[in-house]
Amino acid sequence: MGHLLVTNDFPPKVGGIQTYLWDLWSRLPADEVTVLTTPHPDAPMFDAAAACRIERVSEPVLLPTPATARRIRALADEVGAGIVLLDPALPIGALGPALGRPYGLVLHGAEVTVPGRTVAALPVLRRTLRGAALVVAAGGYPLAEGERARFDGPLVLAYDGERDRVLAAGATADVSVVFDKYSLCVEALNDGRVQAVTTDDIILLGFVADSGGKLKIVGKPFTSEPYGIGLKKGDTVLRTYVNDILDAAYADGTWKAAYDKTVGKSGQPAPTPPPVNRY
Repeated sequence: MGHLLVTNDFPPKVGGIQTYLWDLWSRLPADEVTVLTTPHPDAPMFDAAAACRIERVSEPVLLPTPATARRIRALADEVGAGIVLLDPALPIGALGPALGRPYGLVLHGAEVTVPGRTVAALPVLRRTLRGAALVVAAGGYPLAEGERARFDGPLVLAYDGERDRVLAAGATADVSVVFDKYSLCVEALNDGRVQAVTTDDIILLGFVADSGGKLKIVGKPFTSEPYGIGLKKGDTVLRTYVNDILDAAYADGTWKAAYDKTVGKSGQPAPTPPPVNRY
């Protein structure tokens, strides 16, 4: 028995999610796969070359409406799908509990992270995750975010102006708290309202450097996400200029001196500078 994939992001659209889905689904037996997705100008040529069946709606976006649910159920019945895979978890995944059959969810990142930290969307995401028979996670981070959103315990999301009132209501170690400023995170950590703060390592090192020994970094990094400098594509002159400055700063010690005067105060020695990418 096959399955039906329902997604807004499928080739020939171009992007990371589209590539990820195609890389997975193109490996499955073609006679067990049906895809319901959105239109694209190059779809006729792509669909004709694809081994699996691809159905496309006329609307530009699949939304979690009763009409979409009926379309999914009808196609699932037609192809004898044993399970419906919905991508992403929200918004289209919200139809899962209403389909009357087993469903699964595909988790990428922002599609689960943002709703998981939004008061209005969190209950919908949590209900959708709990009802899923299968979850396909594109890595450890989206998996962890999905598990956090599905967590059965209390969850508090505090926004600026409400944080003291919400936290005073009885926050515990099992509560996630979201602030809109890093300074508020450190404030809450210092006065004991939260037990830990997580963000990019260089930001955390800055907090530690300014804490006078009160804070420290524990655990291992969740992911590796290098920073970069964004420039207009094709601006070779400016890119070369920036690259030359970076190389010179590495060579004459300016880069290390700047590090030592700032985050180096945390006690973390300066790492090896990242190589300049001259392409």
